[in-house]
Amino acid sequence: MGQVDSARGLYTQAIALYEKEQNDLGRANALQALGDLDSRLGQVDSARALYTQAIALYEKEQNDLGRANALRALGDLDRRLGQIASARAIYTQAIALYEKEQDDLGRANALQALGDLDRRLGQIASARALYTQAIALYEKEQDDLGRANALRALGDLDSRLGQVDSARGLYTQAIALYEKEQNDLGRANALRALGDLDSRLGQVDSARGLYTQAIALYEKEQNDLGRANALQALGDLDSRLGQVDSARTRYTQAIALYEKEQHNLGRANALQALGDLDHRLGQVDSAQTRYTQAIALYETEQDHMGLAYTWAKLARLSTPWDTLMAHKAKKHAQQSASPQVINDVETLLQTPATSI
Repeated sequence: MGQVDSARGLYTQAIALYEKEQNDLGRANALQALGDLDSRLGQVDSARALYTQAIALYEKEQNDLGRANALRALGDLDRRLGQIASARAIYTQAIALYEKEQDDLGRANALQALGDLDRRLGQIASARALYTQAIALYEKEQDDLGRANALRALGDLDSRLGQVDSARGLYTQAIALYEKEQNDLGRANALRALGDLDSRLGQVDSARGLYTQAIALYEKEQNDLGRANALQALGDLDSRLGQVDSARTRYTQAIALYEKEQHNLGRANALQALGDLDHRLGQVDSAQTRYTQAIALYETEQDHMGLAYTWAKLARLSTPWDTLMAHKAKKHAQQSASPQVINDVETLLQTPATSI
């Protein structure tokens, strides 16, 4: 419910009581829950320390299932921070423990997370194989919600590859499963993804309708983070169509929601988009301010991809181009370990500053 301080207080009380009762398993569970909270809030060091404490207690208690769950959460944290090798190793450990415990549902979740990692790195065949394995396990476990999530991820993969019909079919399957499970949040996410697909194909009215449906569901679920993401996507659509005032309003609304949710990465993305809008309108000083604000947030999140793009855009606003900024852009592109990001940044740095 977004009541962060209350949640933190309750977890802390629980941890103290578990310690008093010398209940290490309960303490591990509460430490992991507190780690999840800090991870969501972008408090990376604290989250890492809490997960590490939980893992040590699960090992002490010989609870391999708990250890697998905490490892997967730690893997998610490392993946988000671009620590690719570490995330891969941690997911692999978690999968081995899930197999040992014969926990197919946990294994499916970890396989999907590993698929997300490979998709981000452009390792398409591996990502597809991992998603397919996860879907098979979800079907075996009759977990329609997990299957819907994996189908949506596979749809994202096909969408990125331009396999439009396949992506649309996967999203449609996912939406049907979310409806069956009465999971409006998942349905909203899939509708937004389908809106992104239609937006990219120039199907403006369809995309706008899908985003609007998604926003309504996010509001119903009181999910401000999802609503912010959909508003930003709608802002991108308006920006592309030259509807400047509307785009600016959408971005501003999204930024306010990201701030409320303490979601630094989303806020940085929206600020970067607002900077792009200002650049296109020739408002160079404002664009530089937006990009600088975004960079500060990306640095907080250690997001190399965001840093690479934003440094490149900022470098192009300098006259002559700032070579130090361009160097930073290239360095972060390499650290992102994504061939797509590396190529995009090189292209940006070779593009005339009159365009984005």
